[in-house]
Amino acid sequence: MSDTTENTGPRPSFLLGGTPASIKSLRRFYKKSDVLDAAKIFSELYGESDRSAVILMAAILDHSLISLLEKHLCFKPNESDSDYIFRIFRFEGPLGTFSARMEVACLFDFIDDDTYQQLDIVRELRNACAHSMHPTVFSDPVVANVVKRLFRPLGFFSDSPSDHPKGLKKGFILEGMFIIACLNNNSRIAAAEWINNLLIDVGVKPLPDKTDLTTDEAPPRDNS
Repeated sequence: MSDTTENTGPRPSFLLGGTPASIKSLRRFYKKSDVLDAAKIFSELYGESDRSAVILMAAILDHSLISLLEKHLCFKPNESDSDYIFRIFRFEGPLGTFSARMEVACLFDFIDDDTYQQLDIVRELRNACAHSMHPTVFSDPVVANVVKRLFRPLGFFSDSPSDHPKGLKKGFILEGMFIIACLNNNSRIAAAEWINNLLIDVGVKPLPDKTDLTTDEAPPRDNS
């Protein structure tokens, strides 16, 4: 008499089945690499809580980093390659984490050291905001001290745009937009020109003068 038991339970059809078309469409929607509306992103993030603003900025930077890496694949992906590309960048894949993507991009000289350092600071802030059981706000000196590491001499904006939490939040978002421009343009010089145009769009005085990030006003949110 055999000790083996025949498996007669129901087949987990969803687990073993294919990906539904609606899910595939959703993946294509949020992964598409359209030109970002920077002013809308700024307005949306500024209207969020500090914790949400950090997490969302990290997600946008991660998406931009994926787009950069896709450009350097040995082939040009098309729609039929979407499942394969998804496997590469899914969590269990070879480029499945923010840190892995950053390290590969830096090691292969797709990004420079300053951009890598800024991404790593945002990654640490994202981890704190995503996993902390305590409120994570820019008014907390522990958080503020790390945010300030993004600015000059490493980043684009003044080394201390404002000690006021709202000014610091505005500076964080704008510096994040500068990093996005670095990834999209593969040049910090081109990114500097782009961010100066964005400053005009969001009502902040362009550099090279010290940027005034101390006002509480944000552009009106687009609720359409």
